[in-house]
Amino acid sequence: MGTILTIKNISKSFPGVKALDNVNVDFYEGEVHALVGMNGSGKSTLLKIITGALKPDSGEILVNGKVIKIHNVLDSRKLGISLVYQELSLVPYLSVAENIFLGHLPQNGVVIDFKMAKRKSRELLNEIGMEIDPDITVESLTMAEKQMVEIAKALSINAKILLLDEPSAVLSEVELEKLFRLIRTLKNKGVTIVYISHRLEEVFEIADRVTVLRDGSVVDTKDIKEIQPSDLIRMMIGRTLSELFPEVKNLNSNKKILKIKNLKNDKLSDINIDLDEGEIIGIFGAAGSGQKELAEALFGLNTKNLTFEEYTINNKSVNIKSPDKAIKHGLAYIPEERKEDGLMLGLSIRENIVITFLDKITKMFGWIVKVNENKKVTELIKNLEIKTPSPEVIVKKLSGGNQQKVVIAKWLGKDSRIFICFEPTRGIDVNAKFQVYDALEKMRRSGASVIIISSELSEVMGMSDRIYVLKKGKIVAAFKRDEFDEELILSKAIGVGV
Repeated sequence: MGTILTIKNISKSFPGVKALDNVNVDFYEGEVHALVGMNGSGKSTLLKIITGALKPDSGEILVNGKVIKIHNVLDSRKLGISLVYQELSLVPYLSVAENIFLGHLPQNGVVIDFKMAKRKSRELLNEIGMEIDPDITVESLTMAEKQMVEIAKALSINAKILLLDEPSAVLSEVELEKLFRLIRTLKNKGVTIVYISHRLEEVFEIADRVTVLRDGSVVDTKDIKEIQPSDLIRMMIGRTLSELFPEVKNLNSNKKILKIKNLKNDKLSDINIDLDEGEIIGIFGAAGSGQKELAEALFGLNTKNLTFEEYTINNKSVNIKSPDKAIKHGLAYIPEERKEDGLMLGLSIRENIVITFLDKITKMFGWIVKVNENKKVTELIKNLEIKTPSPEVIVKKLSGGNQQKVVIAKWLGKDSRIFICFEPTRGIDVNAKFQVYDALEKMRRSGASVIIISSELSEVMGMSDRIYVLKKGKIVAAFKRDEFDEELILSKAIGVGV
């Protein structure tokens, strides 16, 4: 395989930060080349330089052996380079076809040819195995479908080099396999895939080679067959694979803190789960199997046509008809979209944390007692090891892992006892995942109980005392820790061999 793209001595600095330091990487034609590293290691900065979204301070980029200047994204597109960002860049109120060809809609003379746009969109979507109507607006799609439309959009320029930044963050295991089939098809056609992912199991399944970045520098580039996951973890963060999850101890007291019997709505049926004090249970299922609906039903976010035979907390019957009632009964919700649903990004860490327990730090007439506020916020930041120079730092400036810990902190400050965590580590790196897992384990050791609802099987297996399997809105299986079997659990979730 010849070298199609060369990164030579690329450096890039921002005020006070050396984002990239003399980076050298070769990418081969028709290979899947994984780029891994912790948040802040320089991966996204490198991709932005390759696509012309950022200019390097020094160094060169070569395409097919020739030094080229990429001044903007349009230049990179002309070279056949396309990037699918982790944060989706689709316009929600435009159609699928309009999004795919945005900026280069086909024309018939001076008139936009929408029929051709729809036809070509349908062809691209069929090529990647998705049956999506090109006429519908993007806002009506699921997150997984939006991700595939992003990929179709990238392919619409006949990309020779496709850069995928965390493409699987919103995909289930089944949808991920579709993505992998597409990647293998593109690879066989000679397309070079640069694949960024925090999920190392994906890297070992799909990549030919892997480059590790740490603190803006290349640690090494290896053939994937030459290394083990433990080696890759060590290169990335200095932590071995066996230490990815904290030590899980069965601390449940056999005291039933939550019991739900025959919960159902338009999307769910026959939901029967129970939770002990100090226990972590996992609910695993493919995307679209009802995880979001279940999380929202448990927390009172969506109670339309919701019925149940029994919903008890501490052996007392409750009727969770709203988040306010859920909170009063000690429930907390860690949402999938922390930036949209879990945080106020423009406010400080302090303001985000105290929002749930203002009643505890105020006196008559609503005056906040600053001493009490500062003491509680400082204590939570310390206990959860939130990396920040000050509680006054604006939340949007934190890494994904630290943002998630702020979400957890606000509920710990409220003294919540049951935590409903929906995709709690979506879109954060390995090190940040460990920190979130450690925070959840600390919560459990303090006597709290945790429900992890996730489509990432390794996460559910690594953290849970028991696992429920959700399929098409129903609980179809349950496993104790000593019964955990990856293939069996996955087969129950997707219906293979059942």
